[in-house]
Amino acid sequence: MEKPQGKQAQENVLVPPSNTLRVGTLGVFEPLDPFTRISGYSSHILSFVFEGLMDFAKDGTFQPMLAQEISLDDSSDDFDIWRVKLKSGVEFHNGQPLTVADVRASLECAMQESTGSWAYSRLQSIKRVAVLNEREIALYLEKGAQPVWFGLAIAVVPTSDNPCNKKAEPSQFINSTGPYRVAKWSSDHVLLKRHENYWGGKPKINQISFTALKSKKLAWTQLMRSDLDVFWYLNSDEKRITKDQPHLQVVSFQNNFFYMLVFNMNNEDLQDVRVRRALNLAVDREAIIERVLRGDAELSSGIMNPDLVSHGRGITPYPYDPERALRLLQQSGFHYDRVKNELKKDNKVFKLQAVAFQGDAESKQLMLAVQAHLQEIGIRLAVRTVELDKMMENVKLTNDHLFHIYSRAYSEPASLHRYFSGGEESLFPYRNAKMSRLFQKHAAGGFAKREDFLKAFSQQLFEEPPGIFLYWKKIHVALHARVKGADINPGNFWGDITQWYIDEDWQGQSAKIATQP
Repeated sequence: MEKPQGKQAQENVLVPPSNTLRVGTLGVFEPLDPFTRISGYSSHILSFVFEGLMDFAKDGTFQPMLAQEISLDDSSDDFDIWRVKLKSGVEFHNGQPLTVADVRASLECAMQESTGSWAYSRLQSIKRVAVLNEREIALYLEKGAQPVWFGLAIAVVPTSDNPCNKKAEPSQFINSTGPYRVAKWSSDHVLLKRHENYWGGKPKINQISFTALKSKKLAWTQLMRSDLDVFWYLNSDEKRITKDQPHLQVVSFQNNFFYMLVFNMNNEDLQDVRVRRALNLAVDREAIIERVLRGDAELSSGIMNPDLVSHGRGITPYPYDPERALRLLQQSGFHYDRVKNELKKDNKVFKLQAVAFQGDAESKQLMLAVQAHLQEIGIRLAVRTVELDKMMENVKLTNDHLFHIYSRAYSEPASLHRYFSGGEESLFPYRNAKMSRLFQKHAAGGFAKREDFLKAFSQQLFEEPPGIFLYWKKIHVALHARVKGADINPGNFWGDITQWYIDEDWQGQSAKIATQP
């Protein structure tokens, strides 16, 4: 369907292209590389194109994707052997059938450090991949090693497109098995077309068009004019105005990212668990949620999403209790001078330095609120800012004390391990002997003990906090009313994209043009 021009276009602003889902994003799209590129909105797009043996389910746990079944074979004294049986009838976008050779080559490529794969560290427990028959492979893991579920989400590509295959011809678009294939890709526009022979059933939407917009204002204008079907991350004011638009609907849910002020455990004072608990008690997080986030968040007691099945339920978040915080600080050797409103130890005022995101108004407002709350019990907090992509570098390499971070809440023990193991792969400078023993016990107990582990993990993390637990933010997604079947959820965001469809007969009222809030 051609788009109307001139005066006719103004009269028919609600006439969209036929059976096309139009998605607006902010920022640019990274190059197509399923092995090394998983950041930003590109990761959302790649999830429609590429598939691995495993993937995230709605509840945040892992589920089989290209694997039909994964079973543990205890036939070896030296290894834990996993037998992986592939789904039948799976085709790549180029029409080639999925084979065990393709799966083996994809895994072995990701297991090479030189590939630069995001799954490299997650797959190091695998010592060998063997083909058993035309539908099964065997994974030989170190005995008692952490499970590798997350690593098995690495994309499976045909051998002809494998980046480790020196005979492979360079390809503009790498094939995989997902419900959509790449038709066009540039830094500001991506066009996906449906995989007609998709093993999960042909998608109902013919194509998905992603456009990188230069500003939030432009995105807002396009939403109001019905030039977009989907836009993520509305703020509270935009959500309120959007709900008044007859051609738009708003879907809200808790984001599967935990927000925290991470402690630098290299600091001697912060190594004292009483100090870390006191700082959690000294921050009025309910007030921050109300004033900074307009109520669009839920208090956090850890890093396990309360909307997902794996959440450590039954743990009450730290309350706002500055007097109790002072008692804990005094027990750890601090003296509070109420007249001067100073907290001292060894005649030195307790001073901390925090790092916030540069150019992020919410992060700045959060830090100002935390600064004021700590000031009430005599703690001096200085705040500096860094660019978002340099935050984790600062967490590991600087002498700052508090870092405002947010990260995806993985619900699998193997993925949690990299956060709190204390080893080289540990994301945070956190050391906890009890936690290390807990991971070792889980590795020996196997998958069957997973829920017991997650409960114990959540409790241990709460009792010996690695930071100030903040909140789970709500995400607001604007959908055009002609979009049906959307199943947006915190586990895998888009849900089953194959079930989304466009109501071509939708007849809505003319859009009310609203100003940007």
